[in-house]
Amino acid sequence: DLNNPEDVKFAIADKKCGDGYKKNLVLAYDTLLRMQGKKWDAPNYKPADRLPFIPLETEIDKLINSVGRRISLFLHVLKETGADPGEALAIEWIDVDRNNKTITINHPVKGHKARIITISRELLNRLDALPKTTDKVFNVKMRTLLKNYNIQRKTAARKFANPRLRKITFTTFRHWKATMEYHKTRDILHVMQILGHKNIMNTLKYTQLVDFD
Repeated sequence: DLNNPEDVKFAIADKKCGDGYKKNLVLAYDTLLRMQGKKWDAPNYKPADRLPFIPLETEIDKLINSVGRRISLFLHVLKETGADPGEALAIEWIDVDRNNKTITINHPVKGHKARIITISRELLNRLDALPKTTDKVFNVKMRTLLKNYNIQRKTAARKFANPRLRKITFTTFRHWKATMEYHKTRDILHVMQILGHKNIMNTLKYTQLVDFD
């Protein structure tokens, strides 16, 4: 009953999900109450502070080479740009600069900044091979893309007898890119720019991850 804050509080507490998701539910309901001029004694959920899973590059490449062509290209874009999956899905052909070999992340999400990322000739050639029938490079819904990826990722994990592959989500590519860039440059401001972060505190966690030397 959305009109009963105590009922909502119990429903959130009883929900089988992480504290991060519960915190978002609390924020959403709190917004609803404020719109109605009401208040409640909101519960306080604190998401666990965990470092992201960082796979080996060989594992990432196995996935890229094992899935279907469209998903493979999407993963390749994620790997080279470090874009959020939603940002990558929104890339338009006008954002791809063939002369300068760059992709402009022009539809940032989650408060990120727009940015320009240099890409390889290999990725550019793969993009050029796609038919350009719409404004967007990937004319597909995220739900469909994710469903197909989950199926093909499971198949790849079985094929290579490597259960770690099943832990590689779309967002994992972003974490991997940030970790590799910091490993190469030791420049946290560079990593911050690649990711489009506005707050350096969101970027600093990548200094704590595996040292690949």
